[in-house]
Amino acid sequence: MLQGIGIDIIETGRFQTLEDKDAFLTTVFTKKEIEHGRNEHDPDMHWAVLFTCKEAILKALALGLSCGSFWHDIVLEPAHTVSVTGHVETLLTPERTINLTHAHSRKYAISCALINT
Repeated sequence: MLQGIGIDIIETGRFQTLEDKDAFLTTVFTKKEIEHGRNEHDPDMHWAVLFTCKEAILKALALGLSCGSFWHDIVLEPAHTVSVTGHVETLLTPERTINLTHAHSRKYAISCALINT
């Protein structure tokens, strides 16, 4: 049964023009996510996709960052699996799962997350 849906879209160019990119990356992504992204053909596209994935998951759970959840509570693995920790983990029981899909073009990255039971 569907319990939540979240969608996020971003212009990929925003990652190319970040003023303090390293500070932003360390705030939003884990060290492993950053290292993997730096090895990608287009790191900015990679980070834009990951960002929309995390945003879509937070929206599907009806959470904002002010609700006690943190960017690092959602970890996106290179094999397109999601692991959660902290406050986000407390909201997901073994019966609740996250389904995530994403797509991108040269200009946009978009992700959709579904929370199911």
